[in-house]
Amino acid sequence: MSEDETIISVVAPCYNDEGNVAELVRRLNAVANEMQVSIEIIVVDDRSPDNAWEVINQLSGEYENFRGYRLSRNFGQHIAITAGIQQSKGAYIVIMDGDLQDRPEEIPNLYSKIQEGYDLVFTVRKDRKDAPSRRLSSRIYRSVINKLSGLDTPTNIAMMRMFTREFGQAYLGFSEKQRSLGALFSWMGYRQTSIEVEHAERFSGRSNFNTWKLMRRAFNNITSFSTIPIAWIGWMGFFIAVISFLFGLSILARYALGNPANQSGWASLLVTVTFSTGMIMLSLSIIGKYIANIYRESLDRPLYFIAERTRDDES
Repeated sequence: MSEDETIISVVAPCYNDEGNVAELVRRLNAVANEMQVSIEIIVVDDRSPDNAWEVINQLSGEYENFRGYRLSRNFGQHIAITAGIQQSKGAYIVIMDGDLQDRPEEIPNLYSKIQEGYDLVFTVRKDRKDAPSRRLSSRIYRSVINKLSGLDTPTNIAMMRMFTREFGQAYLGFSEKQRSLGALFSWMGYRQTSIEVEHAERFSGRSNFNTWKLMRRAFNNITSFSTIPIAWIGWMGFFIAVISFLFGLSILARYALGNPANQSGWASLLVTVTFSTGMIMLSLSIIGKYIANIYRESLDRPLYFIAERTRDDES
């Protein structure tokens, strides 16, 4: 299949999706037949611990338009998607989760919208089919990221997006190793719009994503897209210094007025010391995170390695 023949490339990462891949490919092909467009399907196995790679290899023998790649280790969802984008050939690229919570049946709506002249069309969930705790943590995560990074993305945004080949090539120009697709796409600009979509339950298996991973991603994104935490450290230090200075003045004033300060007060002294120590450690941790980001980027290691390809792609 040549690049000219491929209208849409669909890229999906795979992790704990052994029971989802076959249904994903079947439904994508059904949608392509309805749309009467040529489509290629690319699934990137992010070193899934289940038998997903065996399923991917089997599917590659059943569908001509299906290709699979297996990374050398688990690099993370956004790196896996980036690997798929680099292997794609279509004039338009769709990225989506591999668990079928992003519905393939929404692709015609994305395709219709992008024909209006947009470079990127992202999706916003009408009603998210996740546990209440997951919905709440994701909403908080998105709100915090927006406030600290200066970006403006909907709190209910989904992974599913369609963008042009030109937009995809521009995205591949990023070199950072620690990346968030949503934040980078928003930062890039171009002509962007959104559509509302139905959100589905996970088709099979259990998600490996949890609140702790969401918090780690939030911290990574904040330190990648904003220097506000560094400014906060400065203001916090200034505030503590002012309070300490005023407290010192009050002690001198009491001595001058013949009312020396009480020499007890170990409890207040202990609280002050422990609070200051905690703030110092927190500040060093935040600054250390920025330095660690610089260190990782300076190593300039490859973004990922592809360890295996499906049989149909070995040539």
